[in-house]
Amino acid sequence: MTDIITQLLAGMGIDEKRELFEALRAAIAADLAGWDADERPTCCPRCNHAGVVRKGRNADGTQRWMCKSCGSTFCARTMSLVGQSKLPEGTWARFAWCLAARKPLRECAEDCGVCLRTAWYMRVRACEVMSHALEKFRCEGTGVQADGTFLNESLKGNRTRPNAVPMPREPRRNGKVHRRGISNLKVCVVCAANDLGDAYAAVAARGRARSDEVLEVLDAAGVGEGTRLTTDDHGPCGAAVAALRADWEALPSESAEARRGLALVNALHDRIKAFLRPFYGVSSKWLQHYLWWFLCKRSI
Repeated sequence: MTDIITQLLAGMGIDEKRELFEALRAAIAADLAGWDADERPTCCPRCNHAGVVRKGRNADGTQRWMCKSCGSTFCARTMSLVGQSKLPEGTWARFAWCLAARKPLRECAEDCGVCLRTAWYMRVRACEVMSHALEKFRCEGTGVQADGTFLNESLKGNRTRPNAVPMPREPRRNGKVHRRGISNLKVCVVCAANDLGDAYAAVAARGRARSDEVLEVLDAAGVGEGTRLTTDDHGPCGAAVAALRADWEALPSESAEARRGLALVNALHDRIKAFLRPFYGVSSKWLQHYLWWFLCKRSI
């Protein structure tokens, strides 16, 4: 095991990835352990409501709970990394090492002894767990920068299967968009960053996002009235959105003031694109999962 860890560390090359390796391993280990099976959970894992009551026991004797708000039942394994999975925890532990090393899916499947489809399910499940582990984006007492970036729409997937959805458009040449401007061949990702080092990113819309779609993303991040937010007067978070909130500032686009005032969120755009580049195009359907992965990598 020590030799395997040494090889993985040597392949990463920089201290940041090495720290990520240890932090991700600790986070997944804590998630595997979960809470005590008979200990009352603090909230519902689906709707985050605090009111839960006992609801019988499972066949193995573990306590089940019911949420008073949404009515769903759950136990200690629900919404955890191994929840609704028949794979042993040792396989998930080996996959955690592969995920931290950002190995391709085929290598993950080979190392864990599973098929390619199962390895894909494991990656998606891990991203969902990371979304629950993300720390809250802080807006009180700090300046927030918000802006949108656009990624190429990707419709990756196996379309040779029966009942597969056909391609709604002609395939691109070399994976590039051959159309000027912002069209429906792009996906809008709204990003926010603050002076405390927090980051937030979420898919807003296909093509150019409307003001209400941008506001929905910012409200989900907790950026609302009373927040000292800075954006520019062009793009998804432009003057149309800033005009809805009197305390939001819109800087002139392409100006030196905008480059200085939006340096954090512009750097966040570059880091997101650098994170996604080794995957050679992420399917737009699953783009949000990869954004959770990126945000969790920044927070641990």
